[in-house]
Amino acid sequence: MDIKDKEFMDSPVCFSTSETDISVSCDNHTSPDAPKQALIKILIAGGFLGFISAFVFTPSSDDYSEATAIPEPETELAEASDTSDVPDTSSLTVIPSQPAEENISFAAKTLAALTSSAPIEPDESKLEEGSLQTETRTITLNPSDSEHGKEKEYKLKSGESLIALLKRAGASGTDANKASLAINDIYDVRKLRPGQTVSLIKGENLYSVTLTNKDGDKFSAVRDDSGNYIPTTKEAKIEIRKSTVAGVIEVSFSESAEKMGIPKSVSNQISQAFNDKINFKRDIKDGDTFEAVFEQRFNDEGMDMGGSKLLFASIRTGGKTYNRYYYKNRKGVWDYYDENGNGVKKAMNVWPVGKRRISSRFGTRRHPILLYTTTHWGVDYATKIGTPVGAAADGEITFIGNRGGYGKYVQMRHTNGYSTAYAHLNSYNRALKVGDFVKQGQIIAFSGNTGRSTGPHLHFEVIKNGKKVNPLGKGRFMLSNKLKGKELQRFTVECKKVNSNYNVADNKNDSIKTR
Repeated sequence: MDIKDKEFMDSPVCFSTSETDISVSCDNHTSPDAPKQALIKILIAGGFLGFISAFVFTPSSDDYSEATAIPEPETELAEASDTSDVPDTSSLTVIPSQPAEENISFAAKTLAALTSSAPIEPDESKLEEGSLQTETRTITLNPSDSEHGKEKEYKLKSGESLIALLKRAGASGTDANKASLAINDIYDVRKLRPGQTVSLIKGENLYSVTLTNKDGDKFSAVRDDSGNYIPTTKEAKIEIRKSTVAGVIEVSFSESAEKMGIPKSVSNQISQAFNDKINFKRDIKDGDTFEAVFEQRFNDEGMDMGGSKLLFASIRTGGKTYNRYYYKNRKGVWDYYDENGNGVKKAMNVWPVGKRRISSRFGTRRHPILLYTTTHWGVDYATKIGTPVGAAADGEITFIGNRGGYGKYVQMRHTNGYSTAYAHLNSYNRALKVGDFVKQGQIIAFSGNTGRSTGPHLHFEVIKNGKKVNPLGKGRFMLSNKLKGKELQRFTVECKKVNSNYNVADNKNDSIKTR
C-alpha cells in the first residue's frame, strides 16, 4: 500500500448510496477533538429524542389509576371516524411497562403528576408534629359583667358622631374607628340622635360598645384578643300584653285611670285622642264612664319596655259617647279617627325647636344685613347650631335643599291648605327625602347658620293656601284629615271588628270592670 492509500485509510470516510451509484467523500481537515464533539452531539440528540418519546408514547392521564403508576399500553387503537388521524403502528414494538417505581422514567412521572385528575396526597409520615395548628378565639358576647370594667352610659351630644363620643369617653382614635366600623355593620350609626344612650366598657382599651333600639335589641362591638372588634346582636324577647279596661270616673280622669292600672303614657294618649272634642279639666264629671284597649311591651325579665300604645278608647260624658280608633291610613301612618273616619284635629306646634328666645318676629323690620325696611315673613328662634327641628304637624316633605338666602331649607305640606318652612339649617335628617310622610314632632333637620344669616337660629314660616301668615298670631292652627272612598269602607269594616271584640257600647255600668 502506498502513501496515498495509507492516507485514504486513515481519513474519516462518509458513504452515500443510491440505486445507481456509490459515492465516497473524504474530509482531510478533521481536528483531533472531532470524536469528542461527535459523541456529545449524539448524547444530546439521544436525550432530546428520549424526552420527546416520553410525551409521544406515554398514555393519556385518563389511563392512570395513580400518579406514579403506568398501565400496560394499548395494543389496539380505538375506531376513528377519520382514519387519516390514526398513526401507523405496524412498525412499533410494544414494550411491557415495568411496575417497579424505580423503572419509571422521570418524564413519565412528571407528566402523570401534571395531567392526573386524582389529587396528590401529602405523605403524612413526613409531616412534622405540630406543623398544622388551629387558632381559637374566645370573646364575650354579653359584656355587661366583664372583667374589663363596669358598663357606663354616655349620652350622645347634638352634632356628635359615635366616633367623637368614644374619643370623649377616653378611647383611642384607632379603637374608636374600629369599633364604629364594626357596629355600623349591624346598626346604621347615621340614625343615632342627640340624647341617645351609648353603653361602653372601657379598661386599658375600649372593650365594648353597645346600642339599644326601641325594641330592646342590643347591637354591640366587642374587642377580641387580637384588637379587632366583632359585631354582635342580641335580640330582645318582647312580650306584648293587650289589656281592656273600663270604669267610672271619680274626681278626675287621670286619678281614675291610675287606679285602674292604666300606664301614664296611655292616659296621656287618651287625652290627646279626644282633645279636639273634650276638655278633660272642664267637661269630665263624676260618674262619666270610659273604656280603653291598649298594648304594653315587656322583656323576658318582666320589665316594662315602654312604647305602650292605645288601640281604642271610648268616653261617655254629657250624655254623648265619643269613640277613637287607632288606624293605619293609606300612607302607612297610624292615627286616631272617630267612627265616621274623621281624623282627630291637632293644633300645629309653632315652636319646632321648643321654647326658645325669639330674636325676630313676623312683620315689618329693618333687615340686619340689607339695611332697609322689609317684611319678615316668619319667626326667628335663637338656638345653637345642631338643635333638633321637629315637624310642626303631620305632613309630607315637599322640598329639601338650598334655597338662596334661606340657606339649607325644608318645606312640608299639611292638611287644610297649610304648609310650613324651616330655614338656615345646618343639616337634614338623612333618612328623609322628598315625598316622605312624617309625624308631628319627628326630627326633620338640625338648626344652623346657613344662607343670609347673622347668627345661629331657626327661621320658621307658616303658609295658608299660599299666603304666609304669622305663626304666633291669635288662635291655633287646627289640622285634621278624613278617610274617603275605599279606605273609608275598609276603616268601617275594621271598626265593626273592634266593636264586636271589645263590646264597645254606651257604658252605663256603675261598677268598675276589668277584662
